[in-house]
Amino acid sequence: MPDDSPVFEGLNPAQFDAVTHTGGPLLVVAGAGSGKTRVLTSRIAWLIDEGLSPFELLAITFTNKAAAEMKDRVQGLIGPVAQRMWVSTFHSACVRILRREASALGYPSGFTIYDQADAQRLVGYVMRDLDIDTKRFPPRSMHHLISAGKNDGLKPAAFADAATVPPQKKAADIYVEYQRRLHQAGAMDFDDLLLNTVEVLKTNPEVLAHYRKRFGHVLVDEYQDTNTVQNELVVQLGAEHREVTVVGDADQCLPPGTMITTPTGPTPVEELGIGDLVMGTGGALDLVARPIADVRSSHHVGRLYRVRAGDAQLAGTEHHMVPARLVPVPDRWHVYLMHRRDRGYRIGVCQAAEDQVD
Repeated sequence: MPDDSPVFEGLNPAQFDAVTHTGGPLLVVAGAGSGKTRVLTSRIAWLIDEGLSPFELLAITFTNKAAAEMKDRVQGLIGPVAQRMWVSTFHSACVRILRREASALGYPSGFTIYDQADAQRLVGYVMRDLDIDTKRFPPRSMHHLISAGKNDGLKPAAFADAATVPPQKKAADIYVEYQRRLHQAGAMDFDDLLLNTVEVLKTNPEVLAHYRKRFGHVLVDEYQDTNTVQNELVVQLGAEHREVTVVGDADQCLPPGTMITTPTGPTPVEELGIGDLVMGTGGALDLVARPIADVRSSHHVGRLYRVRAGDAQLAGTEHHMVPARLVPVPDRWHVYLMHRRDRGYRIGVCQAAEDQVD
């Protein structure tokens, strides 16, 4: 491919090197807005030009919108065939695999997919039948604990072994019956789509060999956001040929003085260390405690953005918006500031709402 190809248009030397990398796995780490996704799409086009079939590529993003945008970008480089490529979210890719392979786990190929509302409703039914107090242990919280366990790759027995506090132990009891009913109904929840795909690959060597051969190269955007199961899926598919490209943003730094929610109260970020517990959502609504796995310090040169509301203040770099917990108040409107590159700053409003499990 000539250096003046549209695939390389606008790339700086570092991006060019990443796009044309050969000889094994590639990790691209760069800040927000630095062109990581552009590198990924250009690399897809370059790999195809180097002889890889468009259908031997698996490109993963985290949202349907991002997947559609990536397909459009790739289409601009290689043509309409991009719309038929495996460019999708983790969940969508897993659904495609499981529609073919679910029978290996005792599920029908036409299994039903429960969304979060369906799953929480089923948890509520299980709790009612197990006579578990839903006021002390809200179904939404119990479902979140089960979901977090699945995202860590824990099946019911392993989840029960890892449970140390009453809510986790109660969720472990619910998990067993919840999973039994899902299977009985020929259904999976969103987390099962990932967990069961990894399971079918681990337990069926011929299936694993098929998809390793099918996907000669695996590419993942926003790799820093992968959970344990998503990472395991990438490792399983790429372990043999090692043709894996991942891009991510590790420069999501928090300035000194940022108060982090912990089980014992707000703590300045600079006072936290490896093993300390911090509270996070884990992708859901309810806060859970998780230990810090790693601590990295860096020197930031650039602007520090501050948002003030009364006596409260949030501060962060352009690479990171400081996470804040919004507590909905019934009959109150919440006003917030949002920004998009193509539209600039806008004011948004929303109102609190409650969801209940019968």
